[in-house]
Amino acid sequence: FYREEVMNSKQIECFLCVADCLNISNSAKKLYASQSAVSRQISLLEEELGFPLFVRGHNYLRLTPSGAAMFQTFREISHIFESKRQAAALLNEGNEGTLKIGFYCNMQVETFFTAMVQQFHQKYPNIVLDYGCAPSGALDSFIRSNYFDVIFMHDFDKIDSSEFLYEKVCRSHQKLVYGAKHPLAERKDPEFSDFKNDLFWCVKDRNGMAHTRNQEKIFAYYGIENWRRTEAPNIDTALLNVRLGKGCIFLDPLTHYISRDCYRIMELPEEISAVEILLAWDKNNLNPAISLFVNQFIKSDE
Repeated sequence: FYREEVMNSKQIECFLCVADCLNISNSAKKLYASQSAVSRQISLLEEELGFPLFVRGHNYLRLTPSGAAMFQTFREISHIFESKRQAAALLNEGNEGTLKIGFYCNMQVETFFTAMVQQFHQKYPNIVLDYGCAPSGALDSFIRSNYFDVIFMHDFDKIDSSEFLYEKVCRSHQKLVYGAKHPLAERKDPEFSDFKNDLFWCVKDRNGMAHTRNQEKIFAYYGIENWRRTEAPNIDTALLNVRLGKGCIFLDPLTHYISRDCYRIMELPEEISAVEILLAWDKNNLNPAISLFVNQFIKSDE
């Protein structure tokens, strides 16, 4: 036979008060309840526990040995619960906590992030912000594991999963980047068509299909149907090859700082070069600091 559990916080509160006062009448006054209501809660608790908590005399009340043991137990539980409740309240109000923020290794965060952090620190000075870098190909695992609470990414690296939520942060523009040693480096105003037979680099750990579609949009704009594409294991390898004159790469200035001493840059039309920078997080991550941080990036006019 299954008996439904009936023990609740009100019963424990009544028990602790009566055990402290050893008087039903005084306890009822402290609890702003009737004596019968307090007695009923104590009886229900004793019924649930399966043993008496008090020895009841004509003019006295005292704890049984089992009652004394439970008084100590419930008092400890009550203290733990209250301390945890207060800590949770502080987290909910943004008065304490830690937020782990992830970036691409070479992302130029100063251009869009610094001002937001200053605003956040002013509003929530006791929330600690921890920063870290992650390879883009592992973004989903870093978020799922809560290694990072939030992470900045490009829209073409967006993870196709209902687990993740996104907020737009800012917009950037891709440019065609080639090295100072490239055969076209000394030409004053090269056309994009001049690069149609060149080698175009991409990064293996990026979202390959999405990045390819992004490149296809650019080539389609210029009417180029076939192009040579090769993968590098990371952005540094791709840029090394480009810097040494081997091919070119599409890159936006938020991903990597490009020195004009080592590289040449061709601007691309906005309609094919615009990329969104997104803030991503797992909707199942219960860190309350996430919503406080995300709100910094939500435009007031939207």
